[in-house]
Amino acid sequence: MNRAAAAIDVLPDETGQQESVARSDTSRNLRWLWPAGFHPARAYLIVFTISTFVVSRWFRAGTFIATGDMGPFIRQGWEPGVTWAWSYQITGAGSATHTVGRAFEFLLIFIAQSLGFDETVAQWMFYTIIYGLVGFGVAYAAGAVVRSEWGIVLAGTFAVLNGFFLTRIPNPLNIISVGTVALITGIVMRVAQGRTMPAPIAGFAFMPVSFLAFNPPMFVVATLWAGFAAPVVMIALYGRKAIWRLIKWYLLAGPWLILLNVWWLVPFLQVYTGGGGAQSNATFTDPTNWTWSQVNNQVPNVLTLSANWAWYLPQYLPFATDLDQPFWIWTRYMLPVLVFAAPLAALATRRRIAIVLLGLAGVFVFLAKGLMPPLVSVNLFLYLHVPMFWLFREPMSKLGQLLVTFFGILLAILVEGVIQRWRQHSPKPARWPRWLVRPATLALVGTAIASLLVVAWPYPVATGGVIPDQRPMQPSAHVRVPQFWWDTAEVINSDPDPGKVLVLPLDDYYQMPTKWGFFGVDSIANLIIKKGVIQPKPDGYFGDVPGYAADIRAVQTGLLSGDLTSVPRLLDASGIGTIIVRHDLIRDMPGRNIADDSVLTKALKRVPGLQRTQEGDLDIWKTDPLAGQPVRAYNKILSVGARPDAAAGVIGSVGTGTAAMALKTSEKAPLYASVDTRPMVTNDTVQWPVPAVESGSPSTEVKLLPGDYIVAQRARAAAVLQPSLDTSAKQLVFTDPTRVRIDGQVVSQRPPLRVDVPTTDVVAVQVGPRALSLDGWGREAMPRKPGAAVQAASAPVGSATPLIAFGPSAKPAQPLPPSDVYDCNNYEPRPAQELQLRKQVLRNSQGEFIRLSAIDHAACTRIEIPDAKPGRTYRVRMEYRMVQGKRPQICLWQVGTDGCVLAPRPMINAGWHPFERILTVDKDTDKLILVLHADVGERLLGKTVTDYRDITIEALDPVLETEIWPPAVPQRSVTLDGGDHQISVTGGLSGTALAEFEPLQDCFRYDDQTTEQAGLLAQTEGDLRDPTVRLGARDHMACLGSTIPDMGQSSLYEFSVESRPLNNRNPKFCLYLRGPDACEKVPTAGPWKMGEWTPYSTLISPSSKAVETRVYLYGLRDLDAQEQSLVEYRNIGLTPVASPSSVILVRQTYGGVPDVMAGRTVQAESKRISPIQTKVSVGPGAALVAFTETGAKGWSLTGLGGATPAQGWMASWQVDGQPVEGTIRYLPAGISRKALYVLPPALLAAFAWMLLGAWWRRRKARRAVP
Repeated sequence: MNRAAAAIDVLPDETGQQESVARSDTSRNLRWLWPAGFHPARAYLIVFTISTFVVSRWFRAGTFIATGDMGPFIRQGWEPGVTWAWSYQITGAGSATHTVGRAFEFLLIFIAQSLGFDETVAQWMFYTIIYGLVGFGVAYAAGAVVRSEWGIVLAGTFAVLNGFFLTRIPNPLNIISVGTVALITGIVMRVAQGRTMPAPIAGFAFMPVSFLAFNPPMFVVATLWAGFAAPVVMIALYGRKAIWRLIKWYLLAGPWLILLNVWWLVPFLQVYTGGGGAQSNATFTDPTNWTWSQVNNQVPNVLTLSANWAWYLPQYLPFATDLDQPFWIWTRYMLPVLVFAAPLAALATRRRIAIVLLGLAGVFVFLAKGLMPPLVSVNLFLYLHVPMFWLFREPMSKLGQLLVTFFGILLAILVEGVIQRWRQHSPKPARWPRWLVRPATLALVGTAIASLLVVAWPYPVATGGVIPDQRPMQPSAHVRVPQFWWDTAEVINSDPDPGKVLVLPLDDYYQMPTKWGFFGVDSIANLIIKKGVIQPKPDGYFGDVPGYAADIRAVQTGLLSGDLTSVPRLLDASGIGTIIVRHDLIRDMPGRNIADDSVLTKALKRVPGLQRTQEGDLDIWKTDPLAGQPVRAYNKILSVGARPDAAAGVIGSVGTGTAAMALKTSEKAPLYASVDTRPMVTNDTVQWPVPAVESGSPSTEVKLLPGDYIVAQRARAAAVLQPSLDTSAKQLVFTDPTRVRIDGQVVSQRPPLRVDVPTTDVVAVQVGPRALSLDGWGREAMPRKPGAAVQAASAPVGSATPLIAFGPSAKPAQPLPPSDVYDCNNYEPRPAQELQLRKQVLRNSQGEFIRLSAIDHAACTRIEIPDAKPGRTYRVRMEYRMVQGKRPQICLWQVGTDGCVLAPRPMINAGWHPFERILTVDKDTDKLILVLHADVGERLLGKTVTDYRDITIEALDPVLETEIWPPAVPQRSVTLDGGDHQISVTGGLSGTALAEFEPLQDCFRYDDQTTEQAGLLAQTEGDLRDPTVRLGARDHMACLGSTIPDMGQSSLYEFSVESRPLNNRNPKFCLYLRGPDACEKVPTAGPWKMGEWTPYSTLISPSSKAVETRVYLYGLRDLDAQEQSLVEYRNIGLTPVASPSSVILVRQTYGGVPDVMAGRTVQAESKRISPIQTKVSVGPGAALVAFTETGAKGWSLTGLGGATPAQGWMASWQVDGQPVEGTIRYLPAGISRKALYVLPPALLAAFAWMLLGAWWRRRKARRAVP
């Protein structure tokens, strides 16, 4: 039958024939728009369209996406060093860098600005491209396996809509990592299959790894996958034929990979092979410090790609709660269902691939779960014994990209198989219900619905909710950088002063909260200012070398403590030309310890040689012009101890013409946290951080050369002064009782601070947050060694410390008598006779006291102060004791506010304890009431009996309000003979501040088990203030607590403890701050060995936000709740240091020439040629020439060779008085520069190779056609 006849048979009438012609035309048009057959490019385009739409939903016009580890997409601060191997990207002190690896970001910013847009548009372009790479990469990998456009589209769509990115966007590293790994997988698959793949493609595909190089674990994953794992997997997939194909192609591709990536590989390798200038954070190599990041890595969560430590923290993932709703949570499990179904539905030719990929996915799921069950011991073995396995300390973020790729390919295999079976039109099985569609159709519909649910489950990625605008405790992730930062950067960038820029306050954590809506990595100054920005980032990947970090910490410590003499010397030694004091930080966040910017400003006003040139949200201060001098000639060199704080202490005590050179040491730092208080002694200097002692006075023996020595004290914290009243002079006197002695003779002491007062009737003072009575009431009850004298009250006094002096009020307080007993914990209606609430006034030999008792609820009495008014101050005193049952409770209730005034919890140890509180009534208070409790709290806990006595309530009036500053300690010169000498500090505090440990508590009672049922154990031996403690727990958590009743007596304490595990859990302890209600941030404890004692010590300062500090020791539960875990503690102490200063001795040269106190006298001139090359000219007479860049081994000066660090950090060369004419160069940069020059010809050659190859293949194909 011909076509005409066929047309007549199908469409018998003329109208129908016309319709057939119309349909035929439409069909041809549709085929032109959507050609029949397999066209993978069409699928890739669809995927890219989807990814572009998704990214567009993340952005808001004119704002950056910036949060967490991501700062704003600004790079102008890095521009000067982008093509050099030395820059200020990592540290403002200068370091080897591979900023050139971010060249793509700079290119996009250049394009956006050339088109009239700003960096926010460049960031949108960046995410559009890299997220497009993800979709294309996974789709491309799937396209190497299947011939189904729908399968490829699903794979690519899944790649951009999955749980892995749901919990990790906007981090670009994870995005680039998935895209790169998937793209490489697709390329290697095609090579293994025998398809033609131009060798230069390897180099282009590896280029995104330049960005991953900023995260070593991701770089390792991508490199190992590309170079080793992917070929091995392909051999498993495609058999022996793939071996020769892969070897041949890798041999051809290897040179291209190197040529096209050498421009960033060379500087990258230089950074990680000793380029110098920055210090890595060693704690990152200990996987036990990262177990918190694996808390949600259970296998089901890994399989759904939603394993993330922040899942239950709404401040990070506010949408997680909605995704966990019962009606939606089940959809996340569609992904593993489809993945496991892939081998079943796969075409016969794909089944082997599906099975191998599923097996590989299983391996990576096991690795990604980390230290979560099951088989925890296997993963722990890998962490402890496999080299470099610590890189996977947060395994899901490093291995999840492989799972995304594997799962995407498996989904494509599944869809291809299902569609192919549906297209075969196979008949229904004999027993298949007639009313039901064919199994293949049912499978198609089910797969389609399940696939839609898989990509719909993480809907916040597509809606933009993954970049939240509203979330608890954190601002929007869409950020506008305020204009004052741009304006400040413009001022500094246009300033010809070459000095570095110090940003104060120093960060207490690498992520900082700002008032302008950004909470994340504090890099804005570094991103926007084109000079070396000094802004250390605690807990970041990299930091300054220890010497420089110590110098910078000493600057802020000097400003806050009032040790202002040291500040200009340290600024000069740090190369600081400009200081920014920022007022845009939120300081009152719980758990944060950010220095007070207003105090820093007041202190800077008192530092000689500083000038404020800008005032506002950001203040700009200029230092002495010589401080920022990049090349300087020092008159004299002093040897100092190897410990970083030794150099900082000496630098702060000598003139700017003297350089400190640290002695080298072969000692390794201990693995555990420790406080090193050994004296650092050299021929020229002594630096001794005064330690804490249990009794007596600290002393140390040193061996000195004969000579004249300058004796100084350098502050480690605020001065500790004792207040008293000189009635004859009508002055408050603040005295530092410490004396520095050498061989018993006083050689250094702080003069007293005298403050005039209008009256001699001063009874109390408030110094900063600490309130003290001058009569010493209650001091005898403070913790001290048996037989030790009662220590006088003292308070830390630093820069601009607020002082209020109080005298008795002209209108005395008129408290009402204690009320009758009443129930102040009436949580259920019960007859009063069942509660047995009692109030008794009893008498003994010491006088009357009130006894409150109850067997349930709470027996209370109240004392009202009717004359209380907002702003009025009262001093409340009493003594209390626990007779039986629960802890006493004392509530100062300001009616009209949120309940009781936050105060330390009363102690439960035996005997009477003093309670004193000086309180100023809040403005919203209607009435002040003192409520005394005997609170049972819960039913069936037994009777509670509490006594109170000597209750007094006094009204006080402020007689003086001012600010005080600690007097400077004058430096002295003493003459000492050569030989052994004893240095001691007398008059300081001593002995632990800890009270006795309280009885066993259950600190994790999540159910109704009793202490015995939970297997809690507490055994103590020795003095309860310094016991040996054994704690155990089968379930819940055993804990012992001890309070520090006089925290704030000193400005610096040493916390120390020894601990050991006895079976399955490690020790854990906490310095708990009541008020912030969080543990003090201290160095991580451990590592422990079973049965062996591990020491721990660290220095802490009292928190101004805490009303009480407590030490808790824990016995953690057995994770399986089967065996009682056991740990032990001993030598537990929280002891004030005897003096918050370091003692410094500096030996003068005989005759005093050159004088160690002199400034620089030899002229040094310099001209910067580039970031790695500076010409210098120094006249005769200098001992040392120094350059204000970190003293990495690559720095060299003409004729003098490599550099050695001076001032704790800077590159320097000893010249012994000789003049210097030459050039300072960073030699490794020459190699990096040549590597960069390779890129243009390599690109031309690569494109030429590929074009020539394509031409040759076409020519060969034409000749093959007959």
